[in-house]
Amino acid sequence: MKHSARWLGYCLAISGGVLWAVAGACGQALFRNNTVTAGWLVPIRLILAGLLFLLLARITPGPVLFAVWKDPRAMGRLLVCAVFGVAASQYTFYGAIELANVAFSTVMCYICPIFILLYTILRERRRPRLYEAAGVVLVVVGVFACATHFDLTRLSVSPVALVMGLLCALSAAMNTLMPLPLNEKYGIFPIMGWGMLLGGGVMVLMFRPWTIQPIVNAQLIGSMAVIIIGGTVLAFSFYMRGIQLVGPVAAVVLSAAEPLTAVILSVLVLKDSFTPSDYLGFCLILLTIPVISIGQQKELKEAVEAPSEKEEKIMIRLAGINDLDAIDAIYQDIHDGEEAGRTTIGWIRSIYPTRATAAASIRAGDMFVMEADGVIVAAARINQEQVPEYADAAWADQAPPEQVMVLHTLVVSPRYAGKGYGTRFVAWYEDYARSHGCPFLRMDTNERNKAARSLYARLGYREPDIVDCEFNGIPGVRLVCLEKKLGT
Repeated sequence: MKHSARWLGYCLAISGGVLWAVAGACGQALFRNNTVTAGWLVPIRLILAGLLFLLLARITPGPVLFAVWKDPRAMGRLLVCAVFGVAASQYTFYGAIELANVAFSTVMCYICPIFILLYTILRERRRPRLYEAAGVVLVVVGVFACATHFDLTRLSVSPVALVMGLLCALSAAMNTLMPLPLNEKYGIFPIMGWGMLLGGGVMVLMFRPWTIQPIVNAQLIGSMAVIIIGGTVLAFSFYMRGIQLVGPVAAVVLSAAEPLTAVILSVLVLKDSFTPSDYLGFCLILLTIPVISIGQQKELKEAVEAPSEKEEKIMIRLAGINDLDAIDAIYQDIHDGEEAGRTTIGWIRSIYPTRATAAASIRAGDMFVMEADGVIVAAARINQEQVPEYADAAWADQAPPEQVMVLHTLVVSPRYAGKGYGTRFVAWYEDYARSHGCPFLRMDTNERNKAARSLYARLGYREPDIVDCEFNGIPGVRLVCLEKKLGT
């Protein structure tokens, strides 16, 4: 990546965080000076910002704006996301500001990654890793410092404000996780726009903002413009572009400019006062961001490098006919595991994949195998052949066919699972595509193959569409199409 592009990414990520903080500060000023309430501000903000996001979705290339309304299941998920994700997170954020201040609310919102972390640990049924446990401890001590000032006989903030702040973090976590499948299939801007519009509509019915009479003046109009345009549309757009330029880990850390800006605005502009215990609590909570982000990045790096007690000799090469038995053995081991219920891939023995399909790929010259210390542990086809089903997919990247490289039927021997071979193979595939002038990567997997989808998501692949089809002779397949664009 060019040096100038990386610095642009840093600036955009920081700007997104600063704009979010400024929007919160504007909200606090309106609560104090214009008799505005969260029940008035949030519905108006969501509806107007939602319309702006839908306009952006309409004028920019990407998925069809109304596509989500053609799928009943997607409609139901969108409504749940709109109410319990978008509307709930925004109302609790501004509610905590109204009850306390923008610094407290913003810092409490940054507990969100801990809720996501706890959800992930419960879903994967595993013990927390060291950096995860450290993040939880930092948050618990930080909240304790802010809420009690280390005095167990009283709370330094109202109980309602504390609960509102925790609910803000919880609903922000829900707003992060719930729309992910919708974002992948229908696009971020359309889902964001519809979610805000629906959430705002529900809140209008709940709070009836027309019954609230704020003081209408230049401050109200200007602050609402900053909140809706700067603190919503521009902040989100800057942050997402920053992620594209510098990566999600760096962007998340840089977005910590939001709580830092919120504290500065609280002290210098809004004249709020904080104790040393408050500042200590803020620092401990915010410290979880780099702890978790760097821990996850290190874990991913270790997975890619897959170190072992003795250095393995890894080689990926073009397969020959002498490799057919080893490839077929991997296929049969996978079929055995699926039939025994140990794994779910969506393949059927004697239909796909088979010894014959491996032999045909070897003859075509596009089958590659991975050797670890001379043993074949993985195999895949790599070529520029896009299967017919891809024509029915709504790809986000409209790539010229000659610039597309496709990974087919990546298999790792179950006997060598958990050693990072799949991650290494994908990394090699990306280098292979880059060396052949193909920056656009595509692949597919069965919707039921949760392990593969999780791996590809961690490696930066998006799921722009799911195609119902008969695939490789297997009926009733919901084919998940995946794509990624390589950086320059």
